[in-house]
Amino acid sequence: MPDSPDARQHRWTQIETLFHEALEQPPGTRADFLNERCAEDDQLRGEVERLLAGHDNAAHFIEPPAEGFLSSELTNELDIPVEGKRIGRYALKRVIASGGMGTVYEAEQDNPRRSVAIKVLRGGIGSRNVLRRFEHEAAVLAHLRHPAIAQVLEAGTHVDGGERRPFFAMEYIPDALPITDYVEHARLSIEQRLRLFVSICDAVHHGHQRGIIHRDLKPANILVDGGGRPKVIDFGVARVLDSDIAVTTMQTGVGQLIGTLTYMSPEQCTGNPHDIDTRSDVYSLGALLYELLTGTLPYDVRNKAITEVAALIQDQPPRRPSSINRTLRGDLETITLKAIEKDCNYRYQSALELASDIRHFLADEPISARPPSMTYQLRMFARRNRVLVASACVFVVLVTLSSIVMTSLYWQKSNAMVEVQRQQALAERNAEAERKQRSLAEASAEAERLQRTRAERIKAYLKEMLSSADPETETGRETTVREVLDRVAPRLHAELAGQPEVEAEMHNVISTTYYALGVYDKAEVHGRQAMEILGAIAPDTPAYAKILSDLASVVTTVGRLDEAFVLFEQTLAIRERTIGRENADTAQTLENLAEIARQRRQFEKAEELNRESLDILERLPEKDHKRLSMALNSLALIVEDRGRRDEAERHYRAALDLIEDESDLSGATIRNNLAGL
Repeated sequence: MPDSPDARQHRWTQIETLFHEALEQPPGTRADFLNERCAEDDQLRGEVERLLAGHDNAAHFIEPPAEGFLSSELTNELDIPVEGKRIGRYALKRVIASGGMGTVYEAEQDNPRRSVAIKVLRGGIGSRNVLRRFEHEAAVLAHLRHPAIAQVLEAGTHVDGGERRPFFAMEYIPDALPITDYVEHARLSIEQRLRLFVSICDAVHHGHQRGIIHRDLKPANILVDGGGRPKVIDFGVARVLDSDIAVTTMQTGVGQLIGTLTYMSPEQCTGNPHDIDTRSDVYSLGALLYELLTGTLPYDVRNKAITEVAALIQDQPPRRPSSINRTLRGDLETITLKAIEKDCNYRYQSALELASDIRHFLADEPISARPPSMTYQLRMFARRNRVLVASACVFVVLVTLSSIVMTSLYWQKSNAMVEVQRQQALAERNAEAERKQRSLAEASAEAERLQRTRAERIKAYLKEMLSSADPETETGRETTVREVLDRVAPRLHAELAGQPEVEAEMHNVISTTYYALGVYDKAEVHGRQAMEILGAIAPDTPAYAKILSDLASVVTTVGRLDEAFVLFEQTLAIRERTIGRENADTAQTLENLAEIARQRRQFEKAEELNRESLDILERLPEKDHKRLSMALNSLALIVEDRGRRDEAERHYRAALDLIEDESDLSGATIRNNLAGL
């Protein structure tokens, strides 16, 4: 499927249109219809055929939630007569709800005498796949023992009118309400809602520990009884991770989306069951948490088609909870947004992690989640604009490496001229001046020839590197540039023998390019090589300070904040000795130290360092408005964390006043921070 949001939206619309048109065709003519409409696009045809194949078994998809007990698949059907009917040792009392998969009854068990809920497969839909799915629903639930999970009591089959129908009995939940209805009816505070939600996370984690993914977490499947006790119900679309059943029976068809779309994770919206793991349930819990806190969903899905909703979930950022309720700003908003991250790798990795952060919040303790960094936001921008960023990356690499070549040539030429002049002075004081001058001229020519040869080699493999990184001829930015770097990096030492300054600079350029691509392990390797090479010959130079600073950025990104702080302190010491304190680069280092202090929640230290940086930038004769703007934005974040919101607003507005280009990404970041106040 295409990568860009517009292309993906177009593809979704194309699939949906063909699916509905195919449904209108008689079953015997659908194959001919698809042959004509899909032409050579086998992938398109496959997606439509999978939707058609799952259509009969997916009648429950996005139906309204039940007012009664068990599942959003079911709608009330209270006029079904059940008096005198029995299923095994259970006497049926009334229909709770009925829908696409089956009917749920309230019943009375003979021994021990108690009320139970009986779920029976509806007649007329007993295909092999549906029967197997229903049978394994009971088997999966029987493995779960948790006070916040509805307990399965018995599973079996019941003969009705000559037809054998599976059923299972489970505990009956009196006076049950969907959790979203319950919190409003009971008028729970934010703290009470969070404590209720934590117990649900614990129940879901209990299922995950036993290899069970719910895959359909939503308010209608999380009930609260009259005593305020939650119960997670209907694990009927769960996938068993560590069993052969996962392959043979529990896995729904590719492309068949099971569950309610508004609570489904981006990976569930693709319809590929292989993309779904426990982190999909974490997303659904995050969407539920968002609704419990704000009373609404992360996305406005009113009057939108399925394809539009799926595209929203996959491509668009959610509304910030604080834009709906200002009291949610801060750690609670950070927790909620991390739980519904589009990339599952940046989400909480388990329901337990999510519950732990909420417990930390309730106890006024530091949470593990952090707001998205500028680096992360830039990386997400790059994912949405691959071709543009690939072109920009190639251009930056071209300009940077070309500058290195020119600097190298200038340095070599300057050294050669100094050597010639020195030898000429000696020759003038020597009786054999003329002979020595000729010898020196010949030696200088040979040296220049060797230097030109090395420079030509540098330019040759740089040309190879840049020509192979053409975004128009490759599949994308990350693949193209990374492959070129992987090919060129091992040759540096051999190609630049005898030129350690250039070799160190080349390693640093490769390190920063890997960093831009998100390949942090290789970025760190080349950054340390650059530090080792130049540190051996010129450790007290601006060039060495830059290498230390770039390496510190890599270490910061991977979360080793203490090590990064030490590297930035070393950078600051060198820059103060070599270029002085009144310099923009020195100010930037102070701001970097301030940001790490803020992440370590050392807010007083962070503010002190940031104000030092601002003072330097404001004293410089040539004002760098962009750097001043970002320093003010950083100061606003710090004072906001310290609770001085009015002061933070002044700094945000002052930062915006310095933005000269309205399309500048940093301006968008500052406006977003201001809007969240």
